[in-house]
Amino acid sequence: MKKAGKKILASLLALLLIFSLAACGGNPSKNGDGEVIFNVAISGGYDTLNFFTTDSMMVYDWLNVAYDSLITYDEDYNAIPRVAKDWKEENNVWTFHLRDDVYFSDGEQLTSADVKWTYEHAVDSYMYSLHASGFVSIECPDDFTVVFNCENAKPDMLYQIIPILPEHIWSGMEDVLSYEPTELVGSGPFIYSPERSGSGSTAFVKNAEY
Repeated sequence: MKKAGKKILASLLALLLIFSLAACGGNPSKNGDGEVIFNVAISGGYDTLNFFTTDSMMVYDWLNVAYDSLITYDEDYNAIPRVAKDWKEENNVWTFHLRDDVYFSDGEQLTSADVKWTYEHAVDSYMYSLHASGFVSIECPDDFTVVFNCENAKPDMLYQIIPILPEHIWSGMEDVLSYEPTELVGSGPFIYSPERSGSGSTAFVKNAEY
């Protein structure tokens, strides 16, 4: 894992620890296999795990640990690499070069086609439509380059976190707005576990390949 990826994972784990201790008033527990479990108390339920229709900030946070995004932020809210290793803007054209070592939890490699599909369809989502708007076109000159041709200057390009969906999963859905995911095939540091979820709890397990 590269330095930026380690920093993201460390920050996420620290955040989970803080909320766990604050909400539960105890220490992380271990099961019989020695697995460390963080229990985080929440005040209510959530609507859906569907990227397009959720309006829950809690699910927004869950999607950000189950999926990767082009960039993330450091402690000073400066954009730093995540899936994109570098980027540039010139004449209202943003070019992002992607890492070639990012894989979804089903083993498929994350490529520029996944970024293109996500951004082109995120305009139909509830929470991401604003940041996914303003593009004349999105091009993929190769598997690890994405070019966003903007209508005008887009100052929020580096102030957005849009989870990158796997095109090979979502493009096969007849209606993405009515789809209710039973699993989240993402490339983030944690994987949603339907087997360990239920009865009022939602579980995420470490992505060993992250």
